[in-house]
Amino acid sequence: MPAAKGPAANPDLNTRDDEGRTPLTRACAVNDLNAVRSLLAAGANVNATDYVSR
Repeated sequence: MPAAKGPAANPDLNTRDDEGRTPLTRACAVNDLNAVRSLLAAGANVNATDYVSR
């Protein structure tokens, strides 16, 4: 059976901190392009926003 892909494959990719930020939103906030690329390739949710919709 093939491995699962997308956000369900690794729920930690979309885990939120106490302000609602995901690893992807944090990587974007600090302009870490390598982390952003890696997270996107691993299936991070590109539509995630923090608790104040940023």
